[in-house]
Amino acid sequence: MSGHSHWSTIKHQKGAADSKRSKLYSKLSFAISVAVREGSGNTDPNSNPRLRLAVERAQAANITKDKIKKAIVHGTGIGKEGNISKAKFGGTVLNNVALIIEAETDNKNRTTSNIRHLLSKNGGKMVNPESVEPYFKVIGKIAITSAGRGEEELIELAMSVGADDVKLEGETADVISNAKELGNVRKMLEEQGVEVQYAKLEYITKIPMPLSDEGEISKLDRLIKELEDDEDVTNIYTNAELAPSEGT
Repeated sequence: MSGHSHWSTIKHQKGAADSKRSKLYSKLSFAISVAVREGSGNTDPNSNPRLRLAVERAQAANITKDKIKKAIVHGTGIGKEGNISKAKFGGTVLNNVALIIEAETDNKNRTTSNIRHLLSKNGGKMVNPESVEPYFKVIGKIAITSAGRGEEELIELAMSVGADDVKLEGETADVISNAKELGNVRKMLEEQGVEVQYAKLEYITKIPMPLSDEGEISKLDRLIKELEDDEDVTNIYTNAELAPSEGT
């Protein structure tokens, strides 16, 4: 599954270089399998929005139809080596920078070992997720199909269902809610005929750790990129933020 890092001011995305292409394919195929599993075995993209989104991303990355079909079949459990489960890890690096790392894996021991190794290699350490969670706030995020709605219409829609914010992203939009209201907001959106692609809890920084030293920024940048390259990692959250430059 494509890893995503929530650096507040620095974004990292997968490149198209040959050295990374096989890992990207693996992540996208894994996302398809997970979408089938979480859709109760539904292999029809027309009625499984998360699967449709995963397939579209795979197609955009030029993954072949045969590989997409294989990933869908794998998601049904036919020939699957192990059950896919979610896992969450905590980490610290550069003394006061906190990390929460989410993964979806069919082998938690392998994933734990890989993440611990990457943290240690980059001067960090693995910790209990509960010890770093106070640095973050949990919000609800619901990805919906915008269906031609403009920003004003989306804002009205968000207000009508009790959401806190909405962010338009082309053909999709992210509806932000209180974490405890995630289920209710999703339900009200669906009752209004809105197509929900997925709904999940997400971390945002509550206690930021400003970084200004170029060496430290480079170290954190490298760690995040290496974590993103892990096939099991799905999301990376950190409370690190770039400190304002002098004179700004």
